[in-house]
Amino acid sequence: MKTRILVNVDHGETRVAVLEDGRLFDFSLERENRLVGNVYKGRVVNVLPGMDAAFVEIGLSRNAFIYVTDVSPEARTATSFRDVDAAHRYSSISEALQVGEEIMVQIARPPVGTKGARVTTRIALPGRYVILLSHSSRHVGVARRIDDEHERKRLQQISDRLRPLDHGLILRTEAEERSESELKRDVEAMTALWKGINEQFRLVPAPHELHRDLGLVGRVARDQLTEYVDELLIDSESDYARVIELLQKDAPHLANKVSLYAGDIPIFEQYELESEIAKALSKAIPLPHGGQVTVDETEALTSIDVDTGKYVGKTNLADTILRTNLEAVEEVARQLRLRDIGGIIVIDFIDMDRVRDRIRVMNELESEFKRDRMRTRIIHLSPLGLVEMTRRRRGASLRELLCQPCPYCTGRGHVRTAETVATDLRRKVRRIARRSDEPMLVLRSHPEVAALLVGPDGDLIRELEEECGKLLGIRVNPEGHIERNEISPRECEAEFLAGFQQLQGQEFSIDRSATTYPGDSFSFYVCGGQLVQLPEIADLTDKKISLKVTTVGRWFSRAEVA
Repeated sequence: MKTRILVNVDHGETRVAVLEDGRLFDFSLERENRLVGNVYKGRVVNVLPGMDAAFVEIGLSRNAFIYVTDVSPEARTATSFRDVDAAHRYSSISEALQVGEEIMVQIARPPVGTKGARVTTRIALPGRYVILLSHSSRHVGVARRIDDEHERKRLQQISDRLRPLDHGLILRTEAEERSESELKRDVEAMTALWKGINEQFRLVPAPHELHRDLGLVGRVARDQLTEYVDELLIDSESDYARVIELLQKDAPHLANKVSLYAGDIPIFEQYELESEIAKALSKAIPLPHGGQVTVDETEALTSIDVDTGKYVGKTNLADTILRTNLEAVEEVARQLRLRDIGGIIVIDFIDMDRVRDRIRVMNELESEFKRDRMRTRIIHLSPLGLVEMTRRRRGASLRELLCQPCPYCTGRGHVRTAETVATDLRRKVRRIARRSDEPMLVLRSHPEVAALLVGPDGDLIRELEEECGKLLGIRVNPEGHIERNEISPRECEAEFLAGFQQLQGQEFSIDRSATTYPGDSFSFYVCGGQLVQLPEIADLTDKKISLKVTTVGRWFSRAEVA
């Protein structure tokens, strides 16, 4: 099996796709700094005995929460002046924490919806080959994916020799067949990192960030680039250079697997991934012979339904059902990875009367999930054909990242966020610009999308014009669907601007209740089908003010106080 990892770095967004034999199996996206793995000095602000949990201020918009089971006495002896028996286990949150107390915590689960981040005092620092567990002196482990007993015994012995005093150590899958000297270098690096974090904890006030984990590209190079990966292809020179620098230090034998993509066609278009990502947002996924898998994400769980659809089979009903279920097994495993769905999952396979068929489907399901990097637990198949399983939640799912509750149906469905549409529109402009001979392209979109595409003072649209070598004009329609946009070639800039000349000198009044873009930021207003940039004073007054359009441009007009 040939495995290729593709990295696309765009404005404000990094995407990573994992292809197995040319087929998309894993997709990750990062638009802002990831929180999981970050270490903070926090302050306990509220203790809830009824929940056996506490809220901790760590400097984020919402306080984090910690359960009593996530408070380690071993860690408390190093980061608190309280007299704590490290061998003791807390029976209640009131015994473990006090309001106003300062503690070191690490984010275990990111904020989701209205819930704050979940944190723990058990700090884990991952390297390429090892995970250092601070203040966990009794824990030494070897990754479960290393199944050779002789190799496991060798690594266990090495781990016993290398484990720092009062710390735990887990040897990762990548440690397999690595020499003791390589593992020792990794342990020393993580130990030095921990000492730096601990020293900073003693010096800075709470709340304060003590350590930030690697970004998406760095984590891919550290956690996913192995001997089993054939190629890591990156389309950003700066990120390529950082990955090479990281590998030269941690794993020089893997540096030759990393390449810089320099093609004219965007990397995800070259490998035909844009349409695959779009399909991952749909509920229904067709199977090769006409069957269908339907994925429904809810707050409580994810349900997956398998249906024969148009497939009628060739021999008998039992064989038709078996074949559909087996095809569904592979697609379900792929979709859960691709959509990054975690939590409780219920799969409704088509009922099978033959016991051997049920056993075969379950064996195939377990086999498929062995390739999943996230920990999964599969419960037996019920007589009704239902499989209950759990998959470790890494963060927001793909749908949660790319979509928002639909404003057109009061949240009953989902549409892509304006940020997602603007990013896609930027790619669409580049694609059409390559094919068009006309000197100008006119974009028609929702003003929220247009405002994000334009950027502060037109910086982003100016950059896009220079990149495409085309003039760009923008028309907006506040009543239009946020996902709808059009791009049409035009020969003459003067003809386009003539359609907005009636705006020159036009006066209008607005106050704080006016709809402005992006996100009611008082940056742009809509007048006569065009964005109008507002003066800064419009954001500073509670009273209605009169404005006058002074300049008309291709991207937006400018207004001043009348």
